[in-house]
Amino acid sequence: MRLLLAALWGVVAAAQGPPKLPADYACRVTALKQAHKLNPADLEALDALSSSYTMAGDYEEAIRVIEEGLAILPAGTAPRAHLELKLARNLSWAGRQGAAIHAYEAYLKTLPQDRQAAIELIRLRRYRGDYSRAEELCNFLLRTRPEDAEVLALKAEVLHWAGNRRRSARRAADRAVNLASDLPDAQVAQVYAFQDVGENRKARQAFAVLEGQVARRGRLKAETTYGDAYRLLEEELAHPERPSSEPAYSAYNDSDGIHNTFLDLRMEAPFRDDHKFFLDVSQYRSSAPLSGLFTAGRDASHVSEFAAGGTFLVAPAVHLTAAGGASRRGGVVEVRPTFDVLLTATPIDRWTFDFSSGREFLKVTPRAMDLNISSYKLAGGVQYTFHSRNSLTARADRRYWSDNNRSITGEAVFRRILHYHRSFM
Repeated sequence: MRLLLAALWGVVAAAQGPPKLPADYACRVTALKQAHKLNPADLEALDALSSSYTMAGDYEEAIRVIEEGLAILPAGTAPRAHLELKLARNLSWAGRQGAAIHAYEAYLKTLPQDRQAAIELIRLRRYRGDYSRAEELCNFLLRTRPEDAEVLALKAEVLHWAGNRRRSARRAADRAVNLASDLPDAQVAQVYAFQDVGENRKARQAFAVLEGQVARRGRLKAETTYGDAYRLLEEELAHPERPSSEPAYSAYNDSDGIHNTFLDLRMEAPFRDDHKFFLDVSQYRSSAPLSGLFTAGRDASHVSEFAAGGTFLVAPAVHLTAAGGASRRGGVVEVRPTFDVLLTATPIDRWTFDFSSGREFLKVTPRAMDLNISSYKLAGGVQYTFHSRNSLTARADRRYWSDNNRSITGEAVFRRILHYHRSFM
């Protein structure tokens, strides 16, 4: 996703189609090039020449000319700051985001009060996945103008893409909409914020309002700051969710002669966007040599199971999954009840908790199936997300087995994304 957004940012000028140049454009450029050649220190000619190249979409030539001017200007001066901003924008339009960020930073050291340049840098950092630095710059702007709806909307989008500050994203988006209800950037941020906490119905309703606003204004213009996000949401929300089915099959073999197969069909149907119902039908088959430890009189056995339930949004960022079903061993009339309950909640930024309970039957060998070995479980987990790349998860599982055994398992996992957009091989 971030790669797509970065590409769209880099080609925004191309999306507008071929540039419309004045009839005497070539003559003007020739004259400016001659003037620049005769007097390389003539900043007025240099500035006009670089602007001409930018107008034609020749960003690399514009960058070359601007860098010539920067080489002769002292740091901290207004003329140099003017060229630094032009350099940053041309680098961005040329798709050189890393260099553009350095140029924006150099410019903002001289003129930190330039709100528009700071917003451009925030968007660039957001597209590159540098969410922490983008949020810092949002907070810097909000310290001087806390009621700035555009910056609040931008902060909400940054937190949405970071993925670990959903509550803060929701608050920033709601505040932006309250301050400027007709600001498309704020409306886009609010749609994202609704989705982040599972309020998909509200997200669709908010996007429908934005769609109507865009339709009244005419077609979506390529240069709009919310255009990329709008198109992504339009594609995602263009059609309501439909019932779906997912088949699955797996096979297992080991050196002890155990052979297991698993067949499953899961069907889901959404309900009012925020909830869904599901039905799961499965069959497990296991076989092993009679002479081994993994049988109890038969070399093969199978278990058929079904479960029906749903996942429900009980509060923003709080989901409850509940299912009940039955398990039946092959050749036996008795039907054994099963159940599963899972509660997942993100009550505060960065923290996600889950609690679960259930009953299930062990289906790994013919012996386990024929002896009706089952367990009741109580489990819980917590995840803390440091930022978009790092997270730490801890889990514990307590089981009470039908053969009077008890077990406790636990795990801790640290997850680090080493690099975005780059495959391992």
